[in-house]
Amino acid sequence: MLRVAKNLSTGERAGDVVADDHFPNHIANALLRKGALTRMASPPLAEIEGWTLRASKLRVAGIITVEHFLDAPPERVVAALGHKTDRAYKQYRAELLAISRPPERRRRSRR
Repeated sequence: MLRVAKNLSTGERAGDVVADDHFPNHIANALLRKGALTRMASPPLAEIEGWTLRASKLRVAGIITVEHFLDAPPERVVAALGHKTDRAYKQYRAELLAISRPPERRRRSRR
């Protein structure tokens, strides 16, 4: 996972969280070198309140951290959770992205 450190001309704002493949590799590497992006430490899903059961199901599929979840193909997550559609996946993804934002960013995004 990458955190946007500076507002970018592509529309991402400082504090946004994006997947590793959000930018082409050469662009991501350049933005990392310039300090416009930073790599995030990713907490284990099992440490997130309310995620114990989901985390145990996802662990079997090798999805252990928030980063693993966000980078995994949706169909892999859906299968690991035993769901038939991606509706819950989308909700869980949005939840993980929201808690990955710094507190000041979360406050602004609620307005």
